[in-house]
Amino acid sequence: MSHINQLLYFISQTYRQVQLSVGKGATLYPYSEFARQVHALLAAVGNEDTARKLTIELVEEAAARNETTDYLRQKLVAAAG
Repeated sequence: MSHINQLLYFISQTYRQVQLSVGKGATLYPYSEFARQVHALLAAVGNEDTARKLTIELVEEAAARNETTDYLRQKLVAAAG
């Protein structure tokens, strides 16, 4: 599997986890927006492993706190700075 395919697979699997474990917010949270935010986080952090870990931590935090996708969206934007 090529590097870009691995990254796209990670994003799609993480988005699936968002759908399963994070409450729905007031605004739709399509895959395309989530993917753009993860890519922005990667660009801001500059390290793919760190960006992956941070993305997972933010999703887990939102799920553990019973937050919505609106909360997760805000946290991803803030993390990308």
